[in-house]
Amino acid sequence: MSPRRLALALCCSLVASPLAATELLLPGDYHGDEVTARDREIWLTLVLDAEGRTHLEPRPIEIDAIHDAVLDELDAATGKRVGAGSDDALFHVRDIAGATAGDIVSAYIAGGEPLAVDAQLDHGFELDGRDAGKLRLDCAAADADATTTCTLRLQFGKRSQTLATWQAQARTPEPWMLGNDAYPHLRWAGDLDRDGRLDLLIDVSDHYNVSAPTLFLSSQASDGELVHAAAALRSVGC
Repeated sequence: MSPRRLALALCCSLVASPLAATELLLPGDYHGDEVTARDREIWLTLVLDAEGRTHLEPRPIEIDAIHDAVLDELDAATGKRVGAGSDDALFHVRDIAGATAGDIVSAYIAGGEPLAVDAQLDHGFELDGRDAGKLRLDCAAADADATTTCTLRLQFGKRSQTLATWQAQARTPEPWMLGNDAYPHLRWAGDLDRDGRLDLLIDVSDHYNVSAPTLFLSSQASDGELVHAAAALRSVGC
Protein backbone atom coordinates (compact mmCIF):
# COMPACT_ATOMS: atom_id res chain seq x y z
CA MET A 1 0.00 0.00 0.00
CA SER A 2 1.42 3.41 -0.94
CA PRO A 3 2.05 5.94 1.86
CA ARG A 4 -0.83 8.09 0.57
CA ARG A 5 -3.29 5.21 0.58
CA LEU A 6 -2.10 4.14 4.03
CA ALA A 7 -2.70 7.70 5.29
CA LEU A 8 -6.25 7.65 3.93
CA ALA A 9 -6.92 4.23 5.44
CA LEU A 10 -5.81 5.46 8.86
CA CYS A 11 -8.02 8.53 8.59
CA CYS A 12 -10.97 6.52 7.40
CA SER A 13 -10.67 4.22 10.40
CA LEU A 14 -12.18 7.16 12.31
CA VAL A 15 -15.25 7.19 10.10
CA ALA A 16 -18.42 5.19 10.73
CA SER A 17 -20.43 3.71 7.89
CA PRO A 18 -23.25 5.88 6.50
CA LEU A 19 -26.69 5.24 7.91
CA ALA A 20 -29.01 3.16 5.74
CA ALA A 21 -32.25 3.97 3.83
CA THR A 22 -32.52 7.76 3.66
CA GLU A 23 -29.59 9.27 1.77
CA LEU A 24 -27.88 12.66 2.11
CA LEU A 25 -25.45 14.41 -0.22
CA LEU A 26 -23.90 17.88 -0.04
CA PRO A 27 -22.10 19.91 -2.70
CA GLY A 28 -18.33 19.62 -2.45
CA ASP A 29 -15.26 17.52 -3.25
CA TYR A 30 -14.91 13.93 -2.04
CA HIS A 31 -12.71 10.88 -2.29
CA GLY A 32 -14.24 8.58 -4.88
CA ASP A 33 -15.56 5.93 -2.48
CA GLU A 34 -17.33 8.48 -0.27
CA VAL A 35 -20.03 9.20 -2.89
CA THR A 36 -22.30 6.41 -4.12
CA ALA A 37 -24.58 8.59 -6.26
CA ARG A 38 -24.07 8.52 -10.01
CA ASP A 39 -23.78 11.47 -12.33
CA ARG A 40 -27.18 12.87 -13.42
CA GLU A 41 -29.18 10.81 -10.91
CA ILE A 42 -32.35 12.58 -9.81
CA TRP A 43 -32.42 13.53 -6.12
CA LEU A 44 -34.49 16.08 -4.23
CA THR A 45 -32.47 19.25 -3.79
CA LEU A 46 -33.16 21.85 -1.11
CA VAL A 47 -32.75 25.13 -2.98
CA LEU A 48 -32.28 28.61 -1.54
CA ASP A 49 -33.74 31.14 -3.98
CA ALA A 50 -32.82 34.80 -4.47
CA GLU A 51 -35.59 35.91 -2.08
CA GLY A 52 -34.23 33.76 0.75
CA ARG A 53 -36.97 31.12 0.49
CA THR A 54 -36.31 27.40 0.39
CA HIS A 55 -37.99 24.69 -1.62
CA LEU A 56 -37.39 21.10 -2.68
CA GLU A 57 -37.12 20.29 -6.35
CA PRO A 58 -36.05 17.16 -8.24
CA ARG A 59 -32.71 17.75 -9.92
CA PRO A 60 -30.08 15.68 -11.71
CA ILE A 61 -26.94 15.85 -9.56
CA GLU A 62 -23.81 16.74 -11.47
CA ILE A 63 -20.87 14.61 -10.37
CA ASP A 64 -17.55 15.32 -12.05
CA ALA A 65 -14.33 13.33 -11.84
CA ILE A 66 -11.49 15.36 -10.30
CA HIS A 67 -7.89 14.78 -9.31
CA ASP A 68 -7.61 13.47 -5.74
CA ALA A 69 -4.48 15.10 -4.32
CA VAL A 70 -4.18 12.40 -1.65
CA LEU A 71 -4.78 9.20 -3.61
CA ASP A 72 -4.16 9.92 -7.27
CA GLU A 73 -1.07 9.75 -9.38
CA LEU A 74 -0.54 12.88 -11.46
CA ASP A 75 -2.61 11.69 -14.42
CA ALA A 76 -5.48 10.13 -12.43
CA ALA A 77 -8.86 11.54 -11.39
CA THR A 78 -10.64 9.27 -8.91
CA GLY A 79 -12.10 12.07 -6.78
CA LYS A 80 -15.65 13.33 -7.18
CA ARG A 81 -16.99 16.89 -7.24
CA VAL A 82 -20.69 17.12 -6.42
CA GLY A 83 -22.89 19.92 -7.67
CA ALA A 84 -20.44 22.20 -9.44
CA GLY A 85 -22.27 25.29 -10.69
CA SER A 86 -25.27 24.78 -8.36
CA ASP A 87 -24.66 27.63 -5.94
CA ASP A 88 -28.32 27.66 -4.85
CA ALA A 89 -28.26 24.03 -3.64
CA LEU A 90 -28.04 23.55 0.14
CA PHE A 91 -28.12 19.74 0.12
CA HIS A 92 -29.63 16.74 -1.67
CA VAL A 93 -31.77 13.92 -0.22
CA ARG A 94 -33.71 10.88 -1.31
CA ASP A 95 -35.98 8.25 0.21
CA ILE A 96 -37.59 10.48 2.84
CA ALA A 97 -41.31 9.99 3.46
CA GLY A 98 -43.08 13.36 3.29
CA ALA A 99 -40.23 15.09 1.49
CA THR A 100 -41.75 16.04 -1.85
CA ALA A 101 -41.23 18.88 -4.30
CA GLY A 102 -42.51 22.24 -3.09
CA ASP A 103 -41.91 24.99 -0.54
CA ILE A 104 -40.08 24.15 2.67
CA VAL A 105 -40.22 26.16 5.90
CA SER A 106 -36.69 26.88 7.11
CA ALA A 107 -35.88 28.07 10.62
CA TYR A 108 -32.11 28.44 10.13
CA ILE A 109 -29.83 28.50 7.08
CA ALA A 110 -26.08 28.63 7.58
CA GLY A 111 -24.48 31.65 5.96
CA GLY A 112 -20.82 32.57 5.95
CA GLU A 113 -20.50 31.60 9.62
CA PRO A 114 -22.51 28.46 10.49
CA LEU A 115 -23.85 28.24 14.02
CA ALA A 116 -21.00 26.65 15.97
CA VAL A 117 -21.65 23.94 18.51
CA ASP A 118 -19.70 25.41 21.41
CA ALA A 119 -20.00 26.05 25.12
CA GLN A 120 -22.15 29.14 24.48
CA LEU A 121 -24.73 27.37 22.32
CA ASP A 122 -28.30 28.04 23.47
CA HIS A 123 -30.32 28.64 20.30
CA GLY A 124 -34.09 28.53 19.86
CA PHE A 125 -36.08 27.93 16.66
CA GLU A 126 -39.52 28.83 15.31
CA LEU A 127 -41.58 27.25 12.55
CA ASP A 128 -44.31 29.53 11.17
CA GLY A 129 -44.12 31.64 14.32
CA ARG A 130 -44.40 28.68 16.70
CA ASP A 131 -41.77 27.51 19.15
CA ALA A 132 -40.04 24.50 17.59
CA GLY A 133 -37.35 23.70 20.13
CA LYS A 134 -33.90 24.69 21.28
CA LEU A 135 -30.35 23.41 20.78
CA ARG A 136 -28.04 23.52 23.81
CA LEU A 137 -24.54 22.30 24.51
CA ASP A 138 -24.17 21.23 28.13
CA CYS A 139 -20.63 20.69 29.42
CA ALA A 140 -19.70 19.21 32.77
CA ALA A 141 -17.79 21.72 34.89
CA ALA A 142 -14.03 21.41 34.65
CA ASP A 143 -10.90 23.31 35.54
CA ALA A 144 -8.97 25.00 32.75
CA ASP A 145 -7.19 22.47 30.48
CA ALA A 146 -9.01 19.57 32.13
CA THR A 147 -10.91 16.92 30.16
CA THR A 148 -14.68 16.81 30.51
CA THR A 149 -17.80 15.78 28.57
CA CYS A 150 -20.05 17.98 26.44
CA THR A 151 -23.51 16.89 25.28
CA LEU A 152 -25.56 18.42 22.47
CA ARG A 153 -29.26 18.35 23.33
CA LEU A 154 -32.47 19.20 21.52
CA GLN A 155 -35.11 20.48 23.92
CA PHE A 156 -38.80 21.00 23.24
CA GLY A 157 -41.07 21.82 26.14
CA LYS A 158 -40.25 19.40 28.94
CA ARG A 159 -38.70 16.87 26.57
CA SER A 160 -34.98 16.60 25.86
CA GLN A 161 -32.91 14.38 23.58
CA THR A 162 -29.16 13.88 23.32
CA LEU A 163 -27.99 14.25 19.72
CA ALA A 164 -24.22 13.92 20.16
CA THR A 165 -21.55 13.75 22.85
CA TRP A 166 -17.90 14.77 22.77
CA GLN A 167 -14.95 14.47 25.07
CA ALA A 168 -13.88 18.07 25.57
CA GLN A 169 -10.99 20.06 26.93
CA ALA A 170 -11.84 23.13 28.96
CA ARG A 171 -9.79 26.09 27.77
CA THR A 172 -9.89 29.57 29.28
CA PRO A 173 -10.43 32.07 27.78
CA GLU A 174 -10.39 30.23 24.43
CA PRO A 175 -13.39 28.16 23.21
CA TRP A 176 -13.47 24.62 24.55
CA MET A 177 -11.98 21.97 22.29
CA LEU A 178 -14.51 19.30 21.30
CA GLY A 179 -13.23 15.89 20.27
CA ASN A 180 -9.92 16.04 18.41
CA ASP A 181 -10.08 19.78 17.65
CA ALA A 182 -13.37 19.23 15.80
CA TYR A 183 -15.69 21.91 14.41
CA PRO A 184 -19.28 20.65 14.84
CA HIS A 185 -21.88 23.14 13.59
CA LEU A 186 -25.48 23.57 12.52
CA ARG A 187 -25.98 23.75 8.74
CA TRP A 188 -29.78 23.94 8.46
CA ALA A 189 -33.00 23.68 10.48
CA GLY A 190 -36.61 23.55 9.28
CA ASP A 191 -39.43 21.18 8.38
CA LEU A 192 -38.12 18.98 5.58
CA ASP A 193 -40.66 16.18 5.98
CA ARG A 194 -43.66 18.51 6.43
CA ASP A 195 -44.91 17.12 9.73
CA GLY A 196 -44.87 20.51 11.48
CA ARG A 197 -41.90 19.62 13.67
CA LEU A 198 -38.24 20.60 13.59
CA ASP A 199 -35.67 18.77 11.46
CA LEU A 200 -31.95 19.50 11.68
CA LEU A 201 -28.81 19.11 9.57
CA ILE A 202 -25.85 19.20 11.96
CA ASP A 203 -22.21 18.43 11.31
CA VAL A 204 -21.40 16.36 14.40
CA SER A 205 -17.73 15.91 13.56
CA ASP A 206 -15.48 14.66 16.35
CA HIS A 207 -12.17 15.19 14.49
CA TYR A 208 -10.58 18.16 12.74
CA ASN A 209 -10.12 16.11 9.56
CA VAL A 210 -13.62 14.61 9.45
CA SER A 211 -16.84 16.10 8.10
CA ALA A 212 -19.97 14.47 9.49
CA PRO A 213 -23.19 16.23 8.38
CA THR A 214 -26.10 14.28 9.85
CA LEU A 215 -29.76 14.74 9.02
CA PHE A 216 -32.09 14.46 12.03
CA LEU A 217 -35.76 13.98 11.07
CA SER A 218 -38.76 14.30 13.37
CA SER A 219 -40.92 12.01 11.22
CA GLN A 220 -38.54 9.11 11.84
CA ALA A 221 -38.36 9.61 15.61
CA SER A 222 -39.10 6.54 17.70
CA ASP A 223 -40.60 6.47 21.19
CA GLY A 224 -38.69 8.81 23.45
CA GLU A 225 -37.08 10.72 20.59
CA LEU A 226 -37.77 14.18 19.20
CA VAL A 227 -35.78 13.44 16.04
CA HIS A 228 -33.93 10.48 14.57
CA ALA A 229 -30.53 10.43 12.84
CA ALA A 230 -31.89 9.40 9.45
CA ALA A 231 -28.82 9.91 7.23
CA ALA A 232 -25.16 10.85 7.51
CA LEU A 233 -22.41 11.67 5.04
CA ARG A 234 -19.04 11.29 6.71
CA SER A 235 -15.92 12.13 4.75
CA VAL A 236 -12.25 12.78 5.45
CA GLY A 237 -9.94 15.43 4.19
CA CYS A 238 -6.67 13.50 4.42
